[in-house]
Amino acid sequence: IMKIGKPIKYIAVPPAEVLDRVKKNIHEESVRQEEVIELIKKSDLINELTALHKQGSDILEPSEVTGVIKGRKNIYNHFISMIKSADKSVFFVTSEQGLVRKAEVLSPFFKKAAEKDVKIKIIAPFSKSVSDYVKKLNVFCEIKNFDSAKTRMCIVDSKSALIVSNEENSNLNNEFGIWVNTESLVKSFEYLFNVLWSAK
Repeated sequence: IMKIGKPIKYIAVPPAEVLDRVKKNIHEESVRQEEVIELIKKSDLINELTALHKQGSDILEPSEVTGVIKGRKNIYNHFISMIKSADKSVFFVTSEQGLVRKAEVLSPFFKKAAEKDVKIKIIAPFSKSVSDYVKKLNVFCEIKNFDSAKTRMCIVDSKSALIVSNEENSNLNNEFGIWVNTESLVKSFEYLFNVLWSAK
């Protein structure tokens, strides 16, 4: 620890105090992880995953469920990474507010993906108030207006998916996503997307 004053002096921290600080940091991180788990339990996402599980799926390896991404900024950074890696398709289901954010944040990346002949589709409920954003996205994407779309997710190349919580109006740092690259799960989410896309 640096002691304020001139000349600058350093005070050795007792080992017991160091351990207490490490213990405190570990505890705080554990609390944060527990909060994420509780958010997942209370979200619509857990119901969707439970339904998919009951339908039957392959045995999952721990490495196939990549992890939890917390915070809107981190989620959008991951969206960008997924779009950049896309070779064939990028599918989104989102909210009206999410549609606006994607027009503002992801349009440059949609443009580059479209230039590689990547098929981009977005399902979202939207009104005339966001028509300018819809027009902006329509340059690169197909967009379907679907009022009953409640899920928020991104699916890329039938290989990976990021399923996002529906905490649209919550603290931005409380939003979270589950990233999976298990083929059976991803194809189940893609099947759900195709059902919504085909619905009248």
